[in-house]
Amino acid sequence: MPVGFDAEGREIVTFLPGKVGKYLLPAWLWAPEIVDDAGRLLRRVHDASVPLIGKPLAAMYERDYELILIYR
Repeated sequence: MPVGFDAEGREIVTFLPGKVGKYLLPAWLWAPEIVDDAGRLLRRVHDASVPLIGKPLAAMYERDYELILIYR
C-alpha cells in the first residue's frame, strides 16, 4: 500500500498482511465476492490506463525507480 515518498523521491509502501492464492488455487479464491472484486479492480485498471493509449512506453521509464518496503 503506498504511503508517500521519501526525501530522495522514492516511493514508500507498506506490507499488507493476508493470504495469497497459489496453484492449485484454493476453493475460497473462487467465491463470488472475490471474483466480483477482481473484476471491479480489473475494470479500474483498464479505465486508468486509457489515457496512456498511443503514448510510448519509454516515456514511462525516464527515471530509475527504487522500491523500498517498510515492514511495521
